[in-house]
Amino acid sequence: MITHQQIDQRVLRLVEACVQKIDIEPKLLEIARDNLTRVTNRRVRIEWESFLSRPWIEVRVLLLEDSERERSLRQNAPFGRILSNEERMSYFR
Repeated sequence: MITHQQIDQRVLRLVEACVQKIDIEPKLLEIARDNLTRVTNRRVRIEWESFLSRPWIEVRVLLLEDSERERSLRQNAPFGRILSNEERMSYFR
């Protein structure tokens, strides 16, 4: 059975992969912003909109930070479609 800590580590690795792709192609950050238009949880949407309004270098550092707040934030990361299905699935094997 997978533990919550293992899930957190997997999510962190997925977010790290997204961060690396955004570093190379900053326009990909627009995908995350676009994904927010489909988030139905108002609190999560507002938190991420505020978070993504910061300069990328600040967002990047915070996304990779090992703190309770950032772990919680990563659980709802709007980074769908940044990684290909193949890239994403490689973290579930």
